[in-house]
Amino acid sequence: MMSTLLASVEEAGCQSATSGSAICRQACYLPSQGQPLFAWLHHVGPMTPGGHGILICPPVGHEQIHSHRALRHLADSLAVAGFVACRFDYHGMGDSAGIDEDPDRVATWQRNICDAIGWLKERLGCRQISVIGLRLGALLALKAVAGQAVSDLVLWAPVINGRQYLRELQALSLSGAIQSPDAQESGDLEAAGFVVTQQTAADLCELQATHSQPGCQRVLIVARDDFSEDRRLSDHLSQLGIVTQQIRQPGYAAMMAEPHRTEVPVQAIDSIVNWLAPADGNPQHAGRKRQEILQTDTALPQQQIRERVLSIDGQPALFGILAEPASERMTDLPLIVLLNAGATYRVGPNRLNVLLARQLAARGFHSLRVDLAGLGDSVAGDCDRENDPYRATMFRDIDLVLKHAQRHLGCQRAILIGLCSGAYAAFQSAAQFANPALVECVLINPLTFFWKEGMSIQSPEALELKSLAYYTQAANRPMKWWRLVSGRSQIGISGALALLPRIFRGLRRTAPVKHVERRQPRHDGEVGHPTHDDLSGDLQQAIAAGRHLAFFFSSDDPGHSILKMRAWRVANALRRAGKLTCAVFENADHTFSRRRPRQSIIQAIAKHLSARYTRLD
Repeated sequence: MMSTLLASVEEAGCQSATSGSAICRQACYLPSQGQPLFAWLHHVGPMTPGGHGILICPPVGHEQIHSHRALRHLADSLAVAGFVACRFDYHGMGDSAGIDEDPDRVATWQRNICDAIGWLKERLGCRQISVIGLRLGALLALKAVAGQAVSDLVLWAPVINGRQYLRELQALSLSGAIQSPDAQESGDLEAAGFVVTQQTAADLCELQATHSQPGCQRVLIVARDDFSEDRRLSDHLSQLGIVTQQIRQPGYAAMMAEPHRTEVPVQAIDSIVNWLAPADGNPQHAGRKRQEILQTDTALPQQQIRERVLSIDGQPALFGILAEPASERMTDLPLIVLLNAGATYRVGPNRLNVLLARQLAARGFHSLRVDLAGLGDSVAGDCDRENDPYRATMFRDIDLVLKHAQRHLGCQRAILIGLCSGAYAAFQSAAQFANPALVECVLINPLTFFWKEGMSIQSPEALELKSLAYYTQAANRPMKWWRLVSGRSQIGISGALALLPRIFRGLRRTAPVKHVERRQPRHDGEVGHPTHDDLSGDLQQAIAAGRHLAFFFSSDDPGHSILKMRAWRVANALRRAGKLTCAVFENADHTFSRRRPRQSIIQAIAKHLSARYTRLD
């Protein structure tokens, strides 16, 4: 029998734009083909029927995650210009229902666009609709609006040929450091953490922008300035009698960079908003009262879980999505809080946090995936520090989340789970927090255990210690020594001689700490980055506070080397005492971007927590 996931909706709160206009951002779920799609509405002032709505169609896969920040800024700019902007996640993407392997991806995504347009018209009362599509979202929008009456269409760096786009994904897959044997066996394609099934690949190959006949009056094509200009689509649309303009704008590559390196393409956004804005610059807001617009519950065939959005009061307010069992059973279990990984928004790299939260909810846990201030949709007022994954306010935010859970959700115990910078935040929270509600931290591939302002996000210490760990292990093998001293190794004789003192310094640092200065956990609201680097002491401090630590490492990840080189004797002693867990995954990269390792770590974490707290496994 099919089970049900319910999505509850509430207002996510209002923030202020840099222009001074109060932007209201409302999180909601809109229905499409019987499934809930997660969406945001951006507007300024009260919404009234009869206005102009803008639907923003994102890319898919890793491009959807990377462009999240830019599309939020685009929606804010549209709201300031007087529009009601709606950005949403396709089925199987972001916070919406579904997974990559579901059937009929391409057709479903096109229907999602049509249903979102209908929702804006019927539920919000928009009389005029325009659509903006980015990358594959532009191509999907072109196809979807063929039978829709929309005013304007903006195609931003559009995919022109689906077959060529698929070749780009194939090249991206081959560039991965770790290949996926299970994908080769199944015939599916894995690219940058997302699965393209054989059916999806075949359907993508059928898409051709120059074969489309969109039902719109005007089209703006915003081309990249780092590629040679291609006017095939512009010529095709002009021949159909559609008023078409093509411009080139900078900023695409920086917008699509790794999340912590993204830059908002202000010039391109301004050009889109100015092109859409009417001559009087005062479009009417559209919509009815919020309680008539947003459905508070919606169902889909899925695991028996519910999801609802949470706004956590603070300066700024934090946004999160809570996944919980629909049956409300096992309410005494700890709350799971999933933190941002780097600057990736709450869904996590490769959508890991969404999949993990839903797996844990199916096992009876309440799982909150949250954006810390300045990341994702927890919009901070300080734009200069936006997108900073190691912002010191992370500890204030985690403290805020724990206290909100205690006061409003009835959760008296909590577990932090984080990858990369999220693992660092969880670890230092375990070492420093006084709040006894924090009972465990699950740390996935931390790149560092100590941070201070000015450090490189690439963690050169981790990379150096990884190298040291390799050569330290090699020191126990006579043949490896012979290769070093004979100069037959990659680093040569001089490199080997220079490396020896560093190896022995590293070994000395693994000695047990005899007299650890016990730092009393500070008041949680005052916790910040540690004042000195003491991994062994921090481990002992966390355990002394009554917390369990669980480490999950990819076998070649630098964080594993740090733990082994800096505090392995202490960690081993804690592991033998049952106070620390450590698991290592072979053939996995830093973010578990391949399907099989990703499934393995999700199952391993779920099994670990179930065994500790439900005693069912």
